[in-house]
Amino acid sequence: MWALIAAPPDLSPSATDQLLSFGLIWFDHLRSRETDYVFAGLKIFVPQGRARSTSNRLAWLNPHVLQSELIEYDRTGRIRRFDKQDYGNLATELRPCLSEAATEEHVAAWLQRLRGIPGVETVRRADGLLSLRVRGATFATAGRGSLTYGLENPTPVGPQGIAPVLRLARELARYRSPDAQDKQNPLYRRHPETWLESQVRRRLDLIDGNLLSEPLYGQVPSVAGPDRGIIDLLASDRQGRLAVIELKASEDVHLPLQALDYWMRVKWNLDRDEFQACGYFPDVMLAEREPRLILVSPAMDFHPTTETVLKYFSPAIDVERIGVGAAWRRDLRVVFRRHGSARLA
Repeated sequence: MWALIAAPPDLSPSATDQLLSFGLIWFDHLRSRETDYVFAGLKIFVPQGRARSTSNRLAWLNPHVLQSELIEYDRTGRIRRFDKQDYGNLATELRPCLSEAATEEHVAAWLQRLRGIPGVETVRRADGLLSLRVRGATFATAGRGSLTYGLENPTPVGPQGIAPVLRLARELARYRSPDAQDKQNPLYRRHPETWLESQVRRRLDLIDGNLLSEPLYGQVPSVAGPDRGIIDLLASDRQGRLAVIELKASEDVHLPLQALDYWMRVKWNLDRDEFQACGYFPDVMLAEREPRLILVSPAMDFHPTTETVLKYFSPAIDVERIGVGAAWRRDLRVVFRRHGSARLA
């Protein structure tokens, strides 16, 4: 007997890509509750042309604990079983890591003033530009002789000079602070994952003392599609093994498979020696090992089904879950570590 799950034809492509999370949870539920039956595996039906993301993910599930069939259907009712030989064929692109963009004297002077504001941090991007942030919220970008600023639609600094940028940075520092009086202010609540990223970048040693704090890349390689609400970081340990760090500040049933999307792209690029060919990790001898996958979230905000989904991952994927304390905005503390699908006691 097989467990079945299907995406209706009018379901959006992004929602169709989420079907596998629910399919694994459904299969696990049936297998544990319907003990009078033996479930051989999971059959997944998706509209024609929408199987690619699911097939890529299925390639990295454990066939010894889950048999699967991926089936496309069209509006006439005809079906086609997706060839498993096509599983894992990724369409991904790694953009070159550019050297630090030159900063003209007047821009350097502006940067010095901005760095003097408490809470302002700078992060070098892979495109060579410098991102200016307050606890993860980007408010300006510098490089190639210019400075742009703004939270939504960045504009170049005009004749009025640096004054409006300073005001914006100070406003962010005031409202986006663990000591802020108004915790409902939009600036405080804005993009919590980037705030968590800021804390992790600052104390990467708490996540894993063997990881190198530099270089540390964000969103490299990028994953196409709508905003996933997850921050992807890529680091190396002292032995040259890559580590994919996925950050999520709120409960999300899809975190494991979305993290897998990023992990398999990193592995794809690593297997083809593309990272250092494109300028990443210039002073590190990268190891020819599967990357680690580290999921970081507030301890109480891992979805209850996270362990369920992870137990179907291939054993080739070394997964660690790290739960941080509820007061992570003020003080990042690790409160638990679990490998793979191990449950909390």
